[in-house]
Amino acid sequence: MTRDTVATMPPPRPSPLTRPVSFRFSRDVWDALHAIKARDGVPVSEQVRRALDAWIQLKAPAVTGVNGTRTGPTAGKIHASGKRGILSIRYYDRHGRQREESARTTDWATAARLLAVREAEATRGK
Repeated sequence: MTRDTVATMPPPRPSPLTRPVSFRFSRDVWDALHAIKARDGVPVSEQVRRALDAWIQLKAPAVTGVNGTRTGPTAGKIHASGKRGILSIRYYDRHGRQREESARTTDWATAARLLAVREAEATRGK
């Protein structure tokens, strides 16, 4: 090869299931993340991914995995049913059976609260 013909590889494409993002951290958070990296060897990006996964598990009961599969405590779903757009919730009871009921509303936030109540009841065994 001559100097004019340099073989270059195209940049790697992100996986279709992931998306690159940017964050701004305070200096304290930045230092803490790097201290954990030095101590445990966990890359900063993995620490952020784990923290976001935990936050979503806690706060977003209507999120499902790829192809609508159950993903732990976030197994519930909210969907519109019928022509009027009345929302229904779908969740798993304490015996692992799928249940569906009308949320009797068109408001997603209200339906999400009802879904969270039903999932909490299932977790407590009601």
